Amino acid sequence: MQKQDIFKVIVTVNGLDHESGDVITLVTVNGLTKSKLFDDTKTYLSSSNTGKPTIIEYTSTFPNMTVKIDSQFKACALLVKNSELICHTGKNSPAFRPEIVDLYIEH
Repeated sequence: MQKQDIFKVIVTVNGLDHESGDVITLVTVNGLTKSKLFDDTKTYLSSSNTGKPTIIEYTSTFPNMTVKIDSQFKACALLVKNSELICHTGKNSPAFRPEIVDLYIEH
């Protein structure tokens, strides 16, 4: 049995609040993009009524994809209400673990 390659990126978006609105996370590697919509009232704000900024986390999985060490990937968060795009470009590390990206919303 052959081992299949899976590339994973864990994206956290920090600093969300009631003013943030919906957020779309995007991860692009080797020309392929995966995305997820976080609806503010249904996904992340309803679970946090503390008044403190909220964090969302999304694991983007690319099965059957070989990504060379030091190859670049890009992780972004798009604030839908004002089209603000926050991105981070990373490189695939030699470590046998998912890549981790922390994005921060500044109000």
